[in-house]
Amino acid sequence: MHHVMWIYEIILLVLGLSLVGYVIDVIQKNGRIKRIAYGLLCLAWALQTAVLVYEVMHTQALPMMNFIDVTYVYAWILLTLTLIVNRIFPIHFVELFTIMFTLLLLVLAMGLDLKQQGLSTSAHIIHEILIAHITFTILAYVFFTLSFFLSFMYLIQDKLLKGKKGLSWMWRLTDLKKLDAYSYSTVLIGVPLLSVGLLLGFVWAFTSGSEFYWMDMKTVGSMILLGIYVVYLLLRRTQGYRGKPISMFNSATFLVLLINFLLFNTMSNFHF
Repeated sequence: MHHVMWIYEIILLVLGLSLVGYVIDVIQKNGRIKRIAYGLLCLAWALQTAVLVYEVMHTQALPMMNFIDVTYVYAWILLTLTLIVNRIFPIHFVELFTIMFTLLLLVLAMGLDLKQQGLSTSAHIIHEILIAHITFTILAYVFFTLSFFLSFMYLIQDKLLKGKKGLSWMWRLTDLKKLDAYSYSTVLIGVPLLSVGLLLGFVWAFTSGSEFYWMDMKTVGSMILLGIYVVYLLLRRTQGYRGKPISMFNSATFLVLLINFLLFNTMSNFHF
């Protein structure tokens, strides 16, 4: 299916955005976000269905002749059954887990497909995967940075209130409850973006022919950073951490982000 590979790139992007929506809905119930995520999931299924129909019409046979084609079909059947089950009797979290596994299946199939084509015929696709990896990762870093600013503003506001100073500035900094909520929301968006970015990075490394280092400092640093932000979400959601403690945790985590972005790049044998 290499001649329609660009469509699968779009499918990966749509599924990634759908995953972001479902993660947000799981951690913080939001009906509107869930409807958007479900719509994106349906769009991904429709695109994949169109590809399969095209393949059947083009080859006059089901695309089941090799492991790569079977993996693509496996991913399509999984999405199809998920959408059917969701309409008949909704099950909590089933879409989230399905999207994650489908992404892995598509990434595996695309990686093997590109390997089979050879680097000369797939260089442009590999380059696009790299661009997508960088884009998702940068967007995640932007949201994490915004979250840090909001947490820092919370700590300043909290200090001013306790010291009964600078009350005239309060209206500019917004109230503590909103700062805490906005900071949490931006991390909530950043975590799935970074997850998809890392996944695409692994795909690019696998398909580009570059020597990949699992113990590369930037790779390890990014996975540690993701883990810390996941801990932040768990503390915030399950343990009920609010206000100053979680804002201090978030601010400290931003230092890890800076170390990973600035220092680990210079120590990396794999990243630029």
